[in-house]
Amino acid sequence: MKALILDDNTKISSMIQSLLEKYFSKSIRQIDTVASVKQAVEAIQREEYQLFLFDIHLGKETSFEIFTQIEKTNAKVIFITGHEKYAIEAIKHKAFDYILKPINIAEFKAAIEKALETIQKEQKTGSANEFRIKQENSLIFAGFRQH
Repeated sequence: MKALILDDNTKISSMIQSLLEKYFSKSIRQIDTVASVKQAVEAIQREEYQLFLFDIHLGKETSFEIFTQIEKTNAKVIFITGHEKYAIEAIKHKAFDYILKPINIAEFKAAIEKALETIQKEQKTGSANEFRIKQENSLIFAGFRQH
């Protein structure tokens, strides 16, 4: 599983990365950090992330701008911000969770655990559906060859 951290404060992005490495190293095998919308868009176009941890207010821009520049993603988005005022906007961007700074470790861990469980369930469901579709297609194809 891959995670992308977006925060313009390097101390905070380093802390988030350290927390992920400390508590979730078995599940999250790659953690990338970026400091701007432009860097985030470039990273998302290069990699397929399952989890986004985004600050919202980034100087003159917001992380919401990313979603107008990328194709639809199935990644779970956890917003980590010092601003309560963005909560409604975050919901509109399908926020999986919304954590206010300063980060409460227990709240952070609970949000990540919930996101990882959801991602793993969706991956299992997706794999099962792909297998079922392949089976159905091969049965249909086999039926055509017999006639």
